[in-house]
Order: sequence, then C-alpha cells, then structure tokens
Amino acid sequence: MIEMSSGVIYGMFAFFVVVGALLGLKRGLTKAVIRAITVLIAGIAVVFLVTPISSAILSADLSDTGLVIGNIPVTTINETIINYISSIAGIGQLLLASPTLVVLIKAVPMLLVNLILFVLLFFVAKGILYFIDIILNRIIIKKDSDKPVRRLWGALVGAVQGIICFLFVLMPIAGTMNLLDETMDLITYEAANTQAVSMTGNPLTSSVSMVEAQQGETMTIDEFPEYATNAVDAYQDIFIIKLFNAVGYRAITDSVFDRLTTIEVGKDTKTNLRAESQVIAKVYNNYDKLKDVDLAKFTAQNQTDANQLIDDAFSSPIISGVTTELVKELASVWTAAEPSTFIGIAKPEMNEDLIKTFDVLLLSLRNSTKDDLSKDLKVIVGTIKVSADYHLTENIASADPDTIVTIIGQEGCMENIIGTLASGKSTKQAIPSLVEFGLSYGYSAVGLDGSEIQVNKTAEQINWDREQVVLGNLFEGVGTTYLSTKGTGEPITRLDFDGLAKILTSIRDSQLLSEVGQDISIKLLSSKLTVGIDVDTLVSYISNDTTYRDIDFPVMLAAVKSTASIAGDMNEILSGSGEVSQLNPDDIGSLLNALTSNESTKDVLNDLVGQENLKKAGADDKTAGAVNGLVNAITSYDITAPGAEQIPTTQEELQSATSAVEKLVEVSSSANDLSTEYIFGEEEFAAKEKMTDFIETMLSNKFIYASTIGGGEALGFKSGETSNLSPSEKVWLVEVLRYQEANNPNCTELNCIEIAEMFAVNYQ
Repeated sequence: MIEMSSGVIYGMFAFFVVVGALLGLKRGLTKAVIRAITVLIAGIAVVFLVTPISSAILSADLSDTGLVIGNIPVTTINETIINYISSIAGIGQLLLASPTLVVLIKAVPMLLVNLILFVLLFFVAKGILYFIDIILNRIIIKKDSDKPVRRLWGALVGAVQGIICFLFVLMPIAGTMNLLDETMDLITYEAANTQAVSMTGNPLTSSVSMVEAQQGETMTIDEFPEYATNAVDAYQDIFIIKLFNAVGYRAITDSVFDRLTTIEVGKDTKTNLRAESQVIAKVYNNYDKLKDVDLAKFTAQNQTDANQLIDDAFSSPIISGVTTELVKELASVWTAAEPSTFIGIAKPEMNEDLIKTFDVLLLSLRNSTKDDLSKDLKVIVGTIKVSADYHLTENIASADPDTIVTIIGQEGCMENIIGTLASGKSTKQAIPSLVEFGLSYGYSAVGLDGSEIQVNKTAEQINWDREQVVLGNLFEGVGTTYLSTKGTGEPITRLDFDGLAKILTSIRDSQLLSEVGQDISIKLLSSKLTVGIDVDTLVSYISNDTTYRDIDFPVMLAAVKSTASIAGDMNEILSGSGEVSQLNPDDIGSLLNALTSNESTKDVLNDLVGQENLKKAGADDKTAGAVNGLVNAITSYDITAPGAEQIPTTQEELQSATSAVEKLVEVSSSANDLSTEYIFGEEEFAAKEKMTDFIETMLSNKFIYASTIGGGEALGFKSGETSNLSPSEKVWLVEVLRYQEANNPNCTELNCIEIAEMFAVNYQ
C-alpha cells in the first residue's frame, strides 16, 4: 500500500511535468510564462475562495428539490446532516445539550468539502483564467515567438508550470500527511517487543498491524499509531517530497491546510484541525497511561498524568466546550425531580448517604464555566489520590462502620480530603453533605441513627482553611476514640480521653456544625462510646449554652484520664502489689493543670472522677474515696487569690508534689477505711513515724500543702468539727507537731495549727 502511494505521487509528478513541458513547447516562452503566472494566481485565489464557496454550498436552500434522506426532508446540507444524526437513538440528546458539538458536526463536512473543493476549484480557476491568457497572448506576443529556441525555453517554463499544478493538487494530501507526521511525533505507544518509544525516529518497516491492515483485517485503536507512523514516514521518504519540503513547500502547505481546516467555535474563537489533532495526541498519551490504573492504588504519577490530560483537553475550545456543556446537561438530567438517563446512561446507584453528596456536586456543576470545571476535575483527581493514600477508595463500598471509621480516623485523612475538595468551586459545595456522610458512619458505629444529622450551613459560610483542620481533628478523634472502646478492661481505663476531647472541642469549634454541635456531642456522650462511665453531669453542662462554651475539654478529660491512672496506681501502692513505687509526675501535672481552667471545667471534672468511676479504674472503695477527696480539695483551691501558691512548673517541684499527693492519698485511704478506727495506726511508735513522714512530705511542697490543708473533710480526716482520728492519735498528732515546730525549721507554729485543724484537733 505504501509503495503504491509513492508510485502514485511519482506518477502525478511525471504527468504534470511532462504535460506542462509539452504545452510549453507548443506555446513558446511568452505564452508559457503568461500561463504559469495565471496558474499561480488561480492557486492563490482558490486558497481564499474555497471556504466561502463551500459554506455557501453547505448552507444553500435545497427545500425546493423535494429530496428526502431517511424520511428527513432535505433543507440545507448542513441541517440535513444534523437532522439525520439527531435521529440516531441518544445522539439527539447530545446535540441539544451541546451547541459546540453541533458546530463540530457542521464543521466536519465543511473540512472535507474544503479539501476536495480546493482541487476542483483550482482546475476551474485555471480554466477561467485560460481565456485571460488568450487575451494577453494577443496583446503581448511578438511574431518571433515561434522560434525554436524560445519554444525550448517555453518547454522549461511549462515544466515549471506543471510543477506548480502538481504542488497545488498535492496540497490537501501533503497537508494531511504533515498533520499526521506532527501528531504521530507527539504520540508515545508501546511498540512490539520494545519499551515505549516516541514516533520521531526511524519508521517501522515490518509491523504486525501493517500486515493486518493490508490484509483487510480490523485495526484497533492501539494499532493505529503504528500504522499511521509507517505511512507518514514512507511519504516523507519520497525524494521529491523531501526536495520540495527543503525549499519551503511544507511551511506553505501547512499554512494553506490550516486555513482550509479552520473551525469557528464561537464568537471570536477559532481553532483548526492541526491544533485539535495535537490536543488529541497529547490526551491519548495520558489516556494510555491511565486506562488500566486501579483507583485504589492511584499514585502521584497517575495524578500528574490525569492533571496533564485535563490541561491538554481544556486547551481545546472544542473539547472543553463539549465537555462543559455535556457535564452541565448530565447534572441537570440526573438531579431532576424524576432523574432520567443521559444518552442511555442511568444515574449511578450508590450508598443512600453518599447520593446526597453526589447530588450536591451535580447541582453545583450545572453552573460551571470551562475554567471552573477544569479546576474541579483536578480537585476530584486530587481527592482520588488522597483517598487512595489512606486506602479509603478500596474500602468505601464496605458496609462495615468499623472499617470506615478506622480509615477516616487516620491522622490527616479527612483534613486532606476536605482541604482538597475546598479548593474547587463545585467540589467545595459537596463538603457539608460529605461531612454528614462521614458522621453518619461515626453514629452508626456507636449505635445511633445517623439520619438525624442535618448540616444546614452552606460552603460559602465557612472559612475552609480553618475548618479543614477542625474537621480533620474531629474525625481523627472519632477514629481513635472508637478504636479505644474495642480494647479490654474497664471503660474509664481504656477510653481514649484525648480523642474524646478532640471530638468535643472540634464539634464546638466547627463553623459547619455550629447549629447541631451540642446535639451531636450529647448523642455521642449518651451512646455506647462512653458506656460504663458516669457522664450525666458532663451531658448536663453541655446541654447548657453558657457552660458548654466554657468547658475546656482537653484539660478536663486529660485530668480525668490522669486521675483514673492515679487511682489505679495508688491502689497498687497501698495493696503492695506490682512494681509501682510512686505515682507518675505527669499524671499529677495533668490533674493540677485543670486548676487553671474555669469553674465549669472543674465542676465537671469533680463529677467525672467520682468514687464510682474511680472504682471502675481499678481502685477499691477507700482508695477511690481518697483520690476523689484529693481532687475535690485541690480543685476548690483558688490560685487567683492574692498570695496564692501557683501550680508547680519545674520537674523538681512536680516530683515533690507527686510525693506529697502519694502521702495524702495514703492517709486519706486509711481514713476512708471503715473497718478500723485508726488512720495512722494503733501502735504509738509506728503511728508517730507515719505522722512525721506525712507532715514533712506535706511541708516539702508548698502548693500541695496550700491547696489541701483546708480539705480535711473532703479527704476523710474529719466530719464537720469532729476528728476522725482515734483519741490516742489525737494526742500523738499534737506531740509530733510540737516536736516538728521545735526541730523542723520548715514547720512553723501556724503550720502546726493548720495541720491540726485539718484533722479537727486542737493544737493549743
């Protein structure tokens, strides 16, 4: 086939040159020159006349002819083509939806007519100008024009004229081959038994697809680049083509071809077949890279390729126009009160909760411009990448709330997804319903009805730079807190209080959830998320608008966690079990930090570390009562009062406070032991040793001393004005205090009075 094509071109060249030379020999030099000039003028004129004439032909009114094609009366050729195509099932809907597609369909026959008409009009123009030649010949030619020498020169000029004719007749073919050459240079494909190569190199002389095409077998789209490349390379290898291209024929041909294949897409917008072919080549390259991609394993390179595909496609006014118009029509059809199919494609079936997000996205796409849609498509690609990174894509179809909650609870998952979606105009509109969708899984996971969530805020009301962080923290908190409930042990020891604090703080800080935040928080706290923990007071405080805004959830819940740890550790210390030698200073620091909070925070903290909750943390009755008393005593201390001691800040001060707390809880635990009448012990020497150790440890930390010295009743040391010490212990305590006052420089008379009063003992 390729050899036959080269033979045709050589044959055409020989024909025009020989005929031109013979005619030039007959005409002589002057006539030959005049004819050559008029032929050149005819060719140039045709370049400018083809498009208007073809447009007139395609738009000519043929309704009077009575022609009917496929039961469709012929009006104009253009309209008849459109009407016929519209009659094809599904295509009519496309044409109604996309004016740009109509322009393209009308342009295709015009491009074909232009290329064919160019050759025909060239010969017509030659014929018309022949009569001008006759007139000029009579005016200009001299009697000696028939001399043999002038006839030989005429033959030479005639040959040149023949070459001019050949070049004009070849222009549509040459332009097409040049177009294919440039397009194939842009296409990269997988050649047989080789790696991907660019089609700018040597032609493939033997090709499976070439053989198949020559044998009349069907050629696939993947085989076309190879076949087209071979054909183009064979054409470019023809000697006379190389020769003429070397002297500028290709540039002239390309200019004429672009003029003949120009398409007016809209007002002040034009394109041509070359530009569109190059776009298609680039799109094909990236399509080829992406066609077998698993979205669940979408990589950064896949994202780059997809974004490049979008950029390339939207650089074309035709592709971008058709895409935008069809997307807007599809969105309208699928979001109608009664959704219908679009060109035979039904609206996808998906999770009932997710369909709301999909509908919001579609509604927003209805008003998209080309630029908006291009950006939104890139945002969707970016969202696919983030979803793949967090393995959300491969699990989104799962009906298991545990799986989804675990995934969206990963650090950065929802923050990145929301942040990505917020960067697009239409995709941003879908975030509120997407958050509803995500929260519905959180609700389902803790046994609540997610359909009750109704987010009424719109995307424009939200500062997404801030909100993506807040919502990211919310879903991370949901994930870690929910997973912590799957552990073993009592709820108060296994619950992720830091995660719960993230949830409650994020819900309250969220602009998107501002109208439903309290309700969501109450429902979550009342769910199986906190089952086994007494949160009634916390729920009561959250239900009140004022106190809800006041509570410092991170500080309060960190203190709850630390207090539960203190109770468990103290129980081991007092029972003598395990390896525990002292409390963790970090737990003490966390508890003391709660003192910097407001009264609402401290009130809720006191409730959450009640005796029953602390017993669930592993403490027995007396230790739970002691730790609860300690918290009550400390949180009652006003650090803002004039001269008040401040919370320990250095590691040394915190270590000292930890030792003091340990002694306080130990003595308080004995005071809460209803089985004995002694707090320090019934044996005098041992009791005095414990009293001395208790006093010296208390005095070693000014803050613990100051915050608990007035908490004797909370700690169980006294009941009102009645001491809980035994009569003997009262006497021993006074003796120890007098000795401390006399021998311990850190123990003043005032200290002795205060410590004695702590146990309702008279020091005087």
